[in-house]
Amino acid sequence: MTQVPRHVLIPRAYQRLGSERPVRRWRLLDAIGDLAALLELIYSTDQVVVRIGGVRPEEQSVGAECTGAPTAMSSGAGLLAVALQDLRLEPGDRFLEVGACTGYLCALAAWLTGRQVTGVEIDWSLVRETGPRLAQAGADVWLLARDAERGLPDGTWDKITASFAVPSIPASWLHRLAPGGRLRTTINGGAPGWHATALVQRGIAGALTGTLTAELWGHVPSRRVGWLPVPSPPDGPGRTRCAVLPPPAHTARLLGGGGPSAARGAALLGSGRQRRGGPRRG
Repeated sequence: MTQVPRHVLIPRAYQRLGSERPVRRWRLLDAIGDLAALLELIYSTDQVVVRIGGVRPEEQSVGAECTGAPTAMSSGAGLLAVALQDLRLEPGDRFLEVGACTGYLCALAAWLTGRQVTGVEIDWSLVRETGPRLAQAGADVWLLARDAERGLPDGTWDKITASFAVPSIPASWLHRLAPGGRLRTTINGGAPGWHATALVQRGIAGALTGTLTAELWGHVPSRRVGWLPVPSPPDGPGRTRCAVLPPPAHTARLLGGGGPSAARGAALLGSGRQRRGGPRRG
């Protein structure tokens, strides 16, 4: 991962302020104002926020405090490293990333495969800014502005990964997976405490198999899904009762194995019944 200069792809980023969760206060950093703080933020294992409230960083004052919710972020380095390990990229693989954002994972994939790779990003302004930065970093990446949840670019792909979570895998993604290919994404219906990694493989004969593994962390939901609202605490004194329903052990999550995994099989196969609330247990 050291082969790609991430600071070239992210010349500006937002630093979290305060202890409030979710974070609403931020400070914009750049290389001129505070290079050391920017590099520490970019090369940490945490997510790197590059948009607040849909406003481009160039339209805000560097060093000034701003408020709002993140609308674009580059995934943490640890999460990207695990994604690359799961995909098992090989030289010559046709690679596609859904939700490319700053293009960092695409640049890593281009270095590993030794060929041009493709990234899809819904934010057209990010695509416009990221293209020249990828070229400056020496990464052979073709970046497209489109809503990948409505369909992927033409062709088939050996390795597909999504850098945002979906409640179920769109059928259009599975149709683009080549024989022998692997697809990876986070499954989440908007619940902050439940993440799972879906890893789907298409056999040489065309059959699909997959696993769904419980995780402590994962990608954030897509813009279409978002997070489920968290109830506000009561105004006055009262009794509070919490209910926790943990996911099953990862060993019970083989697709088609029955039991708890059967209730989540639709998340891999894109069942419409799972779209509203995400995976559920009966």
